[in-house]
Amino acid sequence: MEDQTRKKRRILPWLAIGSSVLALSILLYLLFMPLDLTRYAPRIESIIESRVDGEVRLGRVVLKVLPSPDLEVSRLEVLHEGEALFHVDRAHARLSLLPLIRGHAVFQKLELANPYLLLKRYDDRTLNISRFLKVERPPEEDRERRAFVKTLGLRNSGGLYRRAS
Repeated sequence: MEDQTRKKRRILPWLAIGSSVLALSILLYLLFMPLDLTRYAPRIESIIESRVDGEVRLGRVVLKVLPSPDLEVSRLEVLHEGEALFHVDRAHARLSLLPLIRGHAVFQKLELANPYLLLKRYDDRTLNISRFLKVERPPEEDRERRAFVKTLGLRNSGGLYRRAS
């Protein structure tokens, strides 16, 4: 009887260590592996559309949390008043983790493959982007709300600027 108690005492610490290592390994695996959020694209689109004046269409959405937040979206299209305001085949953004925790968006890298942007200036001197984002007045200088981009990569980009009639 005493031998069985000794064996249990020797095995229990190893079981605790083994289960802790297993749980930690699973957690690290989940944090470092990319998460495919494509099935949530309609929900993400509706959240964005509730805050802007237009439509947003997303293709494939992949998020990676660590070592730094990484987001890749394919076939992104933004529509305003029935016409394409912006579209891109693939957008890849990597943010710095520490500034993001503090509430600041610092893009380490922002890559856009085949982007297209349509800018329109209306008679009241507003841009279609301002109307899409529902900006009522020009933003005041506010350093706390700015986003910084350290590296910007554009491949096969195009754009059009015109006055709205």
